Amino acid sequence: MLKNFSIFVFVALLASCSGKHSQDSSQVESVKAISLGKEENSSDVKKSDNKHVVFFDTNSFSLSSESKQYLESKALPDVKEVVKSSNGKIIIEGYCDERGSASYNKKLGKKRAKAVKEFFVKNKVKSSKISIVSYGKSMPVDKGHNEEALAKNRRAVTISVRI
Repeated sequence: MLKNFSIFVFVALLASCSGKHSQDSSQVESVKAISLGKEENSSDVKKSDNKHVVFFDTNSFSLSSESKQYLESKALPDVKEVVKSSNGKIIIEGYCDERGSASYNKKLGKKRAKAVKEFFVKNKVKSSKISIVSYGKSMPVDKGHNEEALAKNRRAVTISVRI
């Protein structure tokens, strides 16, 4: 259990450290996540397949039509492939920009992650295969203070993991 938690924390920290640049006005981005090989004395995590990112407007947890289209065409096929495996799990992380209190942003990040989870569940992914976590404003991907930097931090990240 502790080993699984340590691996989850490691993957989450790696995901939060990667710099991302928005590609266009559709506010969606896909990047390859890290492939994890066998660790010495451990084969618990075989692979972290794909990471998908959608962005949100200020103080919002609603998925835009562009985000829904992206999730349906890009993320959903990857997610469905991973959950076919009995050990496949999906982790959705919610993040916020620096504005607002830590408490408010923790709740908003959870709502963002939950919005993505609900999208997958409506598209026939088992809820039990998906976990959500909120980091609020504690793990910005861009530490800048301008609108472009703040927009990059208002996101939900979907990570597919085979354990």
